Amino acid sequence: MLGTPQYMAPEQLEGREADTRTDVFAAGAIIYEMLSGKKAFEGSSQASLISAILKDQPPPVSSQQVTVSPLIDRIVDRCLAKNPDERFQSTDDLLSALRWADEFTRGSTRLVPEPIRHSGAGGKLWKVAAAIAAATAALLVWPAVRQFRSTVSEPGVTRLDVVTPDTSDPLSFALSPDGRRLVFVSTTSGEPRLWVRSFDQSAERPLSGTEGAAQPFWSPDGTAVGFFADGRLKRIDLESGSVRVLADSPVSRGGTWSREGVIVYSPMINSALLRVSANGGTPVPVTTLIPGEVTHRWPHFLPDGRRFLYLSALGQADLRGAFLGSLDGGTPRRVMNSDSAVGYAEGWLMQVSQGTLVAYRFDPNSGSVSGSPVTLAQNVRKPVTVISG
Repeated sequence: MLGTPQYMAPEQLEGREADTRTDVFAAGAIIYEMLSGKKAFEGSSQASLISAILKDQPPPVSSQQVTVSPLIDRIVDRCLAKNPDERFQSTDDLLSALRWADEFTRGSTRLVPEPIRHSGAGGKLWKVAAAIAAATAALLVWPAVRQFRSTVSEPGVTRLDVVTPDTSDPLSFALSPDGRRLVFVSTTSGEPRLWVRSFDQSAERPLSGTEGAAQPFWSPDGTAVGFFADGRLKRIDLESGSVRVLADSPVSRGGTWSREGVIVYSPMINSALLRVSANGGTPVPVTTLIPGEVTHRWPHFLPDGRRFLYLSALGQADLRGAFLGSLDGGTPRRVMNSDSAVGYAEGWLMQVSQGTLVAYRFDPNSGSVSGSPVTLAQNVRKPVTVISG
């Protein structure tokens, strides 16, 4: 994906082919924002924003306490159609529609004809911008313009390319806390090792000393990565490249790193979770298996750095699911049914259920899930990795 998610068309987000009609969608989102002072699609996280673009239709511009012609509502609605075939088929078509709408609202009595199809018309967004400038003077309510200009700043651009070298372990990857880097396992050199990729760069680089690595996870400040290799829990400091052994971990099932320098991890396929200092030391249990439980795995710290989510798997049906534990002790609390790892990001709890990535509203303070699940993606393998900030 290349661009700002706020203005991406559904086909871009789904990885399908983009063309001039994709530009029309982006132009429609910009027109909507210019006229209403509000973004066409919003979300509390990138996941919920993507869901809104794929499923929701924004309310008409005329319902946003601004006065515009009904023609503009129709034009914007057509630009933002989910199906590219239902949009204007070129930016020239959109340009013509905006000009006609401008003339109509200035007092023209002629009917607005259906836009003319121009074969081979290019995606010249500067033409659309010129039309918007002409139409806005007659259509925009100026108080809304002043409010918009004073409160909205230009969004940043995210460049994302997740084509990685060959790997035999496609589930071993992790996003950095700032969402700008990806660490993953590749077998390009003949054996697994960690590679890191910054999204503002076109190439990835291998991390020496991480041979045999699996299941990486980031430090909260993004300066180091924890991983498992050779039956041990290790860390690598990205600036110096130094690798340290922290503890034994014969057959690991995930780790997580708190802002207080504590790592919680699963050392075995049939064990409870342990905690250890990020500088190494003697591990101590942080959860306890009760009769009927088989394994605790895939821990994930919440933003407070004390509580963490984890998966209780393979045991009795009523003891399986996502649980909320704490470094401070106490009885873990069952959050929801789940047969796969869960991750938290900005008010959402995510899990893969039967090959579908879904998100639930989650209050990290109370540890409660609410509302119906939102589908984010299909045909997803597990576990799921998210930005935890």
